[in-house]
Amino acid sequence: MINALHTTRGRVRCSTSCVLIMISTACAGPLTREEQITVERYLVCFECPAPLKAVQLLADLKPEATVDSLNSALRLGPHTQHLADELRSLRIGHARDSAWRAKNAHVALPPRNAVVSQDSMRSANGYRARGALGMGWIGTTRALGYLDAAIANGQLPPSVLAAARFARDSIPQPTGPQRTGPQPTGPQPTGPQPTGPRPP
Repeated sequence: MINALHTTRGRVRCSTSCVLIMISTACAGPLTREEQITVERYLVCFECPAPLKAVQLLADLKPEATVDSLNSALRLGPHTQHLADELRSLRIGHARDSAWRAKNAHVALPPRNAVVSQDSMRSANGYRARGALGMGWIGTTRALGYLDAAIANGQLPPSVLAAARFARDSIPQPTGPQRTGPQPTGPQPTGPQPTGPRPP
């Protein structure tokens, strides 16, 4: 009876330990495909509360992996397929708007290539800026390091650089005892100290 009880307790402890190890491993690992899609939805949607909330919940489980993904967005911008879809959508929109303006005797739009290029660049910069802002919200040491590196690199477009600086400034500075130069050791004098000119 006693041996059976010890065996049962040992199995329960083993099962609990295995579950905790599995949870810890899952939380510390890289993002899954579904989790990466969660980050992507946030990056491509301007001022969308639901994708932002989903990324914040994901960061509670996998802060460093989420920061790595956001840093890739900041450094590299949208992936190729997203850029192709964006350009296609912008061209269709320009053609539709141009036709409507011509039909209703409105001022014509600027040439398609100029408009599409400008809007595509604005969209890509917004994607990168949201990567920076996301790291600012998470606020880990790794996020701080990534933002510092991106700002110091000096190659971010102005709007993205402004977002990176804002995100960087929103992260509290590491705190701890600060020491500069040699510190005095041994007993320190107490009581009234001599005043006036010192003897030569």
